[in-house]
Amino acid sequence: MGKEYIYQRPKITTRLKELVTLAGFTVAVAVLSIAVMDILVYPVAVAATSYPAVFTAMLKYSLIILPAGVILLLEVRRARMLRKEGLSGRKILAILTHRPLYHLAVFLIIAIIILFVLGILYFLLNYNYYLLYRLSI
Repeated sequence: MGKEYIYQRPKITTRLKELVTLAGFTVAVAVLSIAVMDILVYPVAVAATSYPAVFTAMLKYSLIILPAGVILLLEVRRARMLRKEGLSGRKILAILTHRPLYHLAVFLIIAIIILFVLGILYFLLNYNYYLLYRLSI
């Protein structure tokens, strides 16, 4: 059995070929992701620096319209599913009026968590700035 195991082991050259192939794919994916991100980020960065008011307005409206659209789409989809199940319009309306309260509660919990994390980051970065200032004196 020991001899069979020795014969089943791949040779060093085979292992090196596998490692080179794996490393090549890793490098190719890294280069591709850098190129794609540069293609995507460069126009956004140029637009943000050239037209800051327009970029800010687009970002602000996107942050308002996109979540509202997603929630509306989910509610319409849910209403269709409930209609296919044979529920009446009143029951569907009752179910859909309770769901926004649930979504509001989830949103508030997520917003509180985000504010907490941002507060911690602000405190850490502010304290880091203070430490750097003290070190430079």
